[in-house]
Amino acid sequence: MWPQQREFKISRRRHRRVPGDRPRCHKDEAPSYRRGGMRRPKSEKKKLVSDCHRLWSQAVKIRDGHQCRVCGSTSGLQSHHIFSDRMHGSMRYLINNGIALCFQHHYPLGHSDPCVMRENIVRAIGVETYKALENLAFPNTPIKYKVNDLKEIRSQLRTLIGE
Repeated sequence: MWPQQREFKISRRRHRRVPGDRPRCHKDEAPSYRRGGMRRPKSEKKKLVSDCHRLWSQAVKIRDGHQCRVCGSTSGLQSHHIFSDRMHGSMRYLINNGIALCFQHHYPLGHSDPCVMRENIVRAIGVETYKALENLAFPNTPIKYKVNDLKEIRSQLRTLIGE
């Protein structure tokens, strides 16, 4: 049988063409974004979001004196959103919505039990401050930041931390 007249074989496993029967590109011809290949370039908005989050985290740590607000530890310091940045997008980059916690108080004690996390936060920042943040957080207002908004937030955060 000539190659042009050959029927495609169907593999039993995935019900697709057998790899040898379908045309493939050479590795150098098309970029491979899968399985350890090249990464897709980040969009400007994604770069700004990650940059703003990094600056927000630094600003929270500076405000809290580079120590955990619960135990005073300086090792393994992380910034935590008091009210979730995904649920409360309008509060995502507010410095008052952040608290510096050591790893022990952030993940094992905090995220495993939200009640313990809330108690630790209220003890650290005070009931009045927590209630004021709660009033800002609810009602839950979804927000989608635009590139110009993120650039403005980034410049404000940079001036705040002195970068």
